[in-house]
Amino acid sequence: LRHRSKDKFEYRCKTCGDTFINRVRVSTHYRTMHGPHANVSGTTRICCGCSQHLSSPEALSAHSEAVHLPNRPAPNPERPFVCDICYHNFPHERGLWDHKTRLTSKVKKYQCSQCGKQFFYPGG
Repeated sequence: LRHRSKDKFEYRCKTCGDTFINRVRVSTHYRTMHGPHANVSGTTRICCGCSQHLSSPEALSAHSEAVHLPNRPAPNPERPFVCDICYHNFPHERGLWDHKTRLTSKVKKYQCSQCGKQFFYPGG
């Protein structure tokens, strides 16, 4: 077992800023903590369209088909990035990614220096 000093943690998560010793670790962290349908606790998932907590990925899929698919908006070439759960569409891939990950960040790491309120993202 090798010990590594903190300055060797060169791989940074682009979402939360946590650092890791290698690309595999940061990739695994990203998928489980920030990626689409990330774990909330155990197998619990949160629907990005209505914030409902569901017991498993399968329950999320069934919920998506029953609740959100019937209300799916028409395709829009100006908003080509479509959420596969709630079918909301976005003009840019980053918008879709932000949409899918907003409910999975549990810790508000950023604090306003003036009012003290905490936020998930820098700049509130």
